[in-house]
Amino acid sequence: MNQTRRAGFAKLTQRGFRMEEVTGMAQRRLLTARILLSYKSENCRRSSTALLLSVVICSLSAGFFLPVIAVTEQEEEKTYLQTLKFVKAALEYPSVEANSHGDFERALVLRKRAVDELTAVPADAKSVQQALYNDLYTNLSAQVEILKSLGRLDEAIEAYTKAEDLHDKHFGHHSDRRMAIGSIYADGGMFDKALEKYEDVAKSDKVMERYGAHVALSQLYLKQNKPALAEREVSDLLVDPQVKESSWLLRGCREWLRNFYVRERRPADEQKMVALLEDKHCPKCGSDKNVIRIVYGLQSVGIVDATKDEVYHGGCCVSMESPGWLCKADQCRF
Repeated sequence: MNQTRRAGFAKLTQRGFRMEEVTGMAQRRLLTARILLSYKSENCRRSSTALLLSVVICSLSAGFFLPVIAVTEQEEEKTYLQTLKFVKAALEYPSVEANSHGDFERALVLRKRAVDELTAVPADAKSVQQALYNDLYTNLSAQVEILKSLGRLDEAIEAYTKAEDLHDKHFGHHSDRRMAIGSIYADGGMFDKALEKYEDVAKSDKVMERYGAHVALSQLYLKQNKPALAEREVSDLLVDPQVKESSWLLRGCREWLRNFYVRERRPADEQKMVALLEDKHCPKCGSDKNVIRIVYGLQSVGIVDATKDEVYHGGCCVSMESPGWLCKADQCRF
């Protein structure tokens, strides 16, 4: 065992770690990472070059068979917290400060180093895995915003993809990334690439994805000063059968169009849309004479008691699809 490894093992032994003989590449990475952290926790100002060099020397001199540290969950959490303290003090906080002063290049370098430092932390315990996921995702997301500010959109998308890969691995499912990538292109002025992503999602058989894509397309056309195309995208949603079945999505389309007509100074169309938004005719009987408002939440119980014939208490829970009106004649909620 050479001098570097002996020093590393001595420091780890002093901190109470137990070691046993095992084999394999994963164990070698675990050992070198922990040696790295042991040096870091004692002297955070030591240069990263020297730290990495010591790890490389340890790895090369160890051969294929290496001892590995078997630690408890509490010890692993302690190691993680020591690293996190170093990362926040030396990297994350200075990155935020540099970003606020417009020094995006330095902010980016610090965020990348933070990801490298956190990635080196061994995480066998579930509690550590969860915490590491949050910290890594935060730093990768920060990289995306910095790279967008620098106009380096391809690198921003690469960082975003890494963040989403981490998210999918943690939660065990694959997320649809086309809308977010389209947004990165749109923010960077690459409208053709954004258009391609949004139009792809607009072909989806899921109504929420189609709705989001058409609204995004409308905003993209407004950025390019193409109001007619923007209006068409949302108007197409109004005739979508699945959108018409959703009171929340239907209202979202109408509110978008009302704001659009205000922007375009089309008062007649604005009034028509306002009338549709305020319409409370029952879809069954067509009348609004017996229609009362539905209120939600615990605080609404007192209102119901005070005005029994004017409002209806819909319960404590409310969602995007919760109806806003009740026809007393048909007992129809809409």
